[in-house]
Amino acid sequence: MATLEVKICDLCNSREDVYTMAVVWKYGDDSPWELDLCTRCYGNRMSDMHAVSRRAKINNVRPQARVRKTNITEANL
Repeated sequence: MATLEVKICDLCNSREDVYTMAVVWKYGDDSPWELDLCTRCYGNRMSDMHAVSRRAKINNVRPQARVRKTNITEANL
């Protein structure tokens, strides 16, 4: 049995060029949240802010896809 994972844009329901975007607002006061955006919707919503953006200061917020799962067994305790 196979499992197929498909990302769908939260705004337009497109299935092409969809990426997860993590949002951090008031770091430390609120939890980060994620949404899936296609390239077109990202450009429509965020392109004007990209010109005035700067590099992120917080480097420990990352998508869950990057986090490695560690299986704990008696051998590695």
